[in-house]
Amino acid sequence: MADEIQEEQEPQNVMADEAKEQQEAYEGDMGINSILDETFAGMVVAAREDYAKTRFRVTKDMTYDSEGLAFNGFVYTAASWAAQVAINKEYQISVASKVNFLSPVKIGDFIDFEANAFFNESKKQDVRVVGSVNEVRVFEGTFSIILLEDHILRIQKRQLDKQARESRELRAKLK
Repeated sequence: MADEIQEEQEPQNVMADEAKEQQEAYEGDMGINSILDETFAGMVVAAREDYAKTRFRVTKDMTYDSEGLAFNGFVYTAASWAAQVAINKEYQISVASKVNFLSPVKIGDFIDFEANAFFNESKKQDVRVVGSVNEVRVFEGTFSIILLEDHILRIQKRQLDKQARESRELRAKLK
């Protein structure tokens, strides 16, 4: 039984060691001295106006089969977040996207996303996002982001309050 447990744990340790080596090599290349944030969106590597580079690690919780294949919804979320970071405005909301998953990703993979925003002269901005694992493209897409003057939930509440007020006024007139 102890031998079976050891055999099951060994592949996980190999993947973890490989992921750690990839991160260390990446940090050396990028000059980053931080620990990888293992969230569902990744970490910001670089950001400036209309540009972001993020790094996302596929973890065991993101896989859906015994081979370690990642569910592409997590990849999409990380790419969407990279697009949001490229815009980096207080009140923004993603309203559309068109994406392509070019290659599968697996547990332990590090996906580097580069996001470039364009059409920044209006309230709507499009952001082109490309994701790569070891320089192999695994994702590409465009996200449309709307810039708002206030938080979307406050805007919706004002609209609902206005509709309710108008409805009460109409009922009062009909009586």
